[in-house]
This record gives sequence, structure tokens and C-alpha cells, in this order.
Amino acid sequence: MVINTKDNKMVVQGIIINCLAMLSMLFFSYATFAANITVNVKDQHGQPLPDAVIELNAQSSDINAEKLPKLIMDQVDKRFAPTLLIARKGQQVNFPNSDNIRHHVYSFSKAKPFQLKLYSGQPDKPIEFDTDGVVVLGCNIHDSMVGYIYVASSE
Repeated sequence: MVINTKDNKMVVQGIIINCLAMLSMLFFSYATFAANITVNVKDQHGQPLPDAVIELNAQSSDINAEKLPKLIMDQVDKRFAPTLLIARKGQQVNFPNSDNIRHHVYSFSKAKPFQLKLYSGQPDKPIEFDTDGVVVLGCNIHDSMVGYIYVASSE
């Protein structure tokens, strides 16, 4: 068997060129998928719609809900803070009361009915939001307090 070093060098160069071409295709394909997307949500009069939620469903990322951080829906100045909180299905939410008055937080929403009866400070445990949908929050003591938790269906 005779090995020609000139031929081997050409084969190696060809392999390197093919590998570089494949890497560049992978890089540019990834860059295409990682592009920024801007979405403007407007109402029927063409005005910007505040607190709109757009959920893009991607393939499952196998994230365990127990490993997700606990979210916070605080109560400050007789308001929910933030007004809109976005949670993933199975995620837990703490409801601290940072006001110097007591609140009675509740929801009758199909996605998560619950009550945190009259309390101040921090409730005993967070609430798990295990069903997707919109959860409307209220306070039995302060009717003007309204907040929302959007529980994303994507896992």
C-alpha cells in the first residue's frame, strides 16, 4: 500500500473546509432563530394596549416547576405590585403585604380560586398556580385593588 502525502493533505484540507462550512451554516441558522421580535398590541382604536400578554408556545424545555423561583405579588399603597404578574404553570407566588394595613386577597377565577384571609406581613406559604389562564385578584377590604396573574400554558 502506497500513501501519497500530497493526496492526504488535500483530503484533510477538504474535510476542514467542509467542517468550516457546516459550522458557519449552524451559526447563521442559530442567529436567524435568535432574532429579536417586536410586537405592538393595539386596541380597536389603534391605541397601544398596556399590560397585554403574548405567549409563544415552543417545544417543552423540561424545566421542573419546583426549580422555578417563587414570584412575588406584593401589596403596596392599597395596590397589587406588579399589577400584572406572569407565571409558568406550576410556579409558586408569594403574597407579602407591605402595607401597614391588613388585606384579604382572593380570586374566584377558574384558573385558581383561593383566599388569603385578613392578614398583614407574609402569609404562611406561597400559592401554586397549576392551571393555565388568567387569575383576577381582589381584596375583600379594598374594592379598588385589582391585580392579574397570567399563568402561561407553555411548560
